[in-house]
Amino acid sequence: MADIFAAAILGIVEGVSEFMPISSSTHLMLVDFLLKSGLTDHSVLMITIQFAAILAILIYYRNFFWHMVTRFFSDRVAKLNFLRLFIVCLPFAAVGLITKPYITRSWLESIPSMGIWLVLGGVVMLLFSSYKKDSPKHCRIQDIPITTACVIGLIQVLALIPGFSRSAVTIIAGLWLGLDRKTAVEFSFLSAVPLLFAATIYTFLTASQHQFVLETELITAFICALIVALILAPYILRFIILYGLVWFGWYRVCLGSALIIWWWF
Repeated sequence: MADIFAAAILGIVEGVSEFMPISSSTHLMLVDFLLKSGLTDHSVLMITIQFAAILAILIYYRNFFWHMVTRFFSDRVAKLNFLRLFIVCLPFAAVGLITKPYITRSWLESIPSMGIWLVLGGVVMLLFSSYKKDSPKHCRIQDIPITTACVIGLIQVLALIPGFSRSAVTIIAGLWLGLDRKTAVEFSFLSAVPLLFAATIYTFLTASQHQFVLETELITAFICALIVALILAPYILRFIILYGLVWFGWYRVCLGSALIIWWWF
């Protein structure tokens, strides 16, 4: 029963944090550490709740993806949108596969390491999140040049560093390259869908048999993450578009500093 409760809490945390530039993986490990459940040791459970959150984005942007899939062969915009998402995801996926043996969850397994990565990521966000072009050149997804999507994809690789937020890196890169804030945020959300779908398939294909023994916990965490993400995703999206990343940067710095002080004393 305790594991089911912990799974529900982890699902809720994932549903809240996946779309915020605060590193959902760090928050999941922190909550798991506090609950002492050990559920984040199960890669299948972790990827399942991430998949649930991304499924919420797929539902929220269903018209975009439906048009891209059903009109792929007849509409140039659909083809180019598919190409943009493919190109922006390719570097992250390729480098992630290569570096997977070297970038491990052990970097985030202690309170001080969580705190340090949260602070470092927060400082980076505060330094760069306020940057924006005086007059953005690209104000719609279909206006993003393929070369710009490629550069965003290359910069997005930095998010493989534990504790860094993929959404924050993608949004900041987009702002640098001339996207307005709304387009940069939406492109970050949209590009998460193919990445997490691919990660889900890879994890399920490569997971060992013992990773699949927590059926009840998996279902509980998945449902909680999906419901919370469906409810909160539109509001989080709107908040980031209106206020940018500064509040999230300060949150990371404050939480990381609190964890370091707590550990120190």
